[in-house]
Amino acid sequence: MDKQLALTLIKNGSISVSRLLIQYYHKLGMSEAELVFLLQIFDFASDANYYPSHQELAIRMGKSVEECLQYMRNLMQKNLLTIETKTYGGIIQESYDVSHLYERLYAQLFEVIDEQVEAEKQVQSKQTIADCVALFEQEFGRPLSGMEMEMIGHWADDFSAAMLIEALREAVLSNVLNFRYIDKILLEWQKKKFVSVEQVQAQRLHHQRHNRNQEQEPVQPQTDFYYYDWLAEEE
Repeated sequence: MDKQLALTLIKNGSISVSRLLIQYYHKLGMSEAELVFLLQIFDFASDANYYPSHQELAIRMGKSVEECLQYMRNLMQKNLLTIETKTYGGIIQESYDVSHLYERLYAQLFEVIDEQVEAEKQVQSKQTIADCVALFEQEFGRPLSGMEMEMIGHWADDFSAAMLIEALREAVLSNVLNFRYIDKILLEWQKKKFVSVEQVQAQRLHHQRHNRNQEQEPVQPQTDFYYYDWLAEEE
């Protein structure tokens, strides 16, 4: 989500500020009393009272005026609350400004979202490795060793599951079913900056057409898998 859009949604109430505060106040370094103080300010603002007196806040919270003043000072020191002064028709009006609070809530919200996305990626990565291990074991006809599973994990850092499966397919069709050969294939693809199976297939088809053109034979529609020896290719 765009930062400006997110801030707008927070400011106009589409994203509940009160709910975000309850969820993240402790991460912003606020005490529970300071949280309630801010929530009271938002509630007064909903009735168009943008600068409630300390007496009004004290009555609402069941606290002393001095305690409410201290909550205000604490929040200002934490850069979560400021007092804005504007002049309307020669009359000076003050109001509480929470722009910095919105910024902090935005940062906290998206930090949590980033953490969730990263956690999901890690789960998907583990699943990808597990799927690849199962397929490799199926083709090799045996359980993989710890070193072999670790190698697949290293490959998965640089290649998608589809690319690993394509490299395994190359090894099966070339009848060279060993990890060293697969590693060399992937290294060759990395040198060519291939990141998708489509790029691999396009290069394979290009090589096939080049060879057939040299033999002056028409290119026939590709129906069967065409094996391409990546390691024997001339630069």
